[in-house]
Amino acid sequence: MDNSDQKNNSNKGNELSTVDNSKELSNFSIENSSISLEGMTDQQIAEVKKRQADAAISIQEKAAKAVIDTRSIDERIQNIADGVNKATEGNAAATLTGTYTDDLGRTEVIMGNTERAQKGKLTQSQQGTSNNGILYVVIVALAVIVIVFVLSN
Repeated sequence: MDNSDQKNNSNKGNELSTVDNSKELSNFSIENSSISLEGMTDQQIAEVKKRQADAAISIQEKAAKAVIDTRSIDERIQNIADGVNKATEGNAAATLTGTYTDDLGRTEVIMGNTERAQKGKLTQSQQGTSNNGILYVVIVALAVIVIVFVLSN
């Protein structure tokens, strides 16, 4: 058994610590293309492979997070649907809404057995945005009153 066989046997099951001396790195990028490792030292090849492994781990973590987020949204939507079904069975009117933001983006849900739900439009507060229009009108009105008061004296 030569030195490289001993090295590979001692690292069985620990793929990240073994260094393959092949000059092609497969599955590194999209569409089955590969990066040529010709002319690289063993240390450079090991570094490229480490980066490949790190990237693969990162992709797997992101995929797992996306699955969790998707299941979470699905569960929330199912809870809203169940609430609407219970209200309908009880001859009650219901409009249930939810706005969820996660790594997948923003999801807005409106369900119900009312005209508002059938329109499918969320109010600004249901969307999570504030309506400052009234505040601006009050500020302008106060400013006008102050100016009139100052000018009348």
